[in-house]
Amino acid sequence: GLAHPTVFGGVLYVTTYVPPSDSTSTTMCPPPAEGTARLYGLNYLSGAGITDMEGDGDVERFIEIGGGIPSELVVVIREGGVSGLVGTSGGAKNPTMDNTLPRFPTYWRDDATN
Repeated sequence: GLAHPTVFGGVLYVTTYVPPSDSTSTTMCPPPAEGTARLYGLNYLSGAGITDMEGDGDVERFIEIGGGIPSELVVVIREGGVSGLVGTSGGAKNPTMDNTLPRFPTYWRDDATN
């Protein structure tokens, strides 16, 4: 992994980069392959896959999200729900995230006087 991990809703999200294999990096005509970007969604205690990141009803340990070295997962929380964004060489990807956790506004007030 080359980016910071993110923990959200009990899931540890980690992006990784898989270099191209020898067979794909030695092609003559097209440009060489850039490798594969992956996003892992793991139980933060056991490392087991626990989330459906493709939105197909199956639990995946990881999904391939594009090519090149990916950014970290950025969690975006809005009134309409939660989404995640990961930058890859093909642009930003939006993996499916758990929207069932209860969410509520939290405020912090600093009463410390200097």
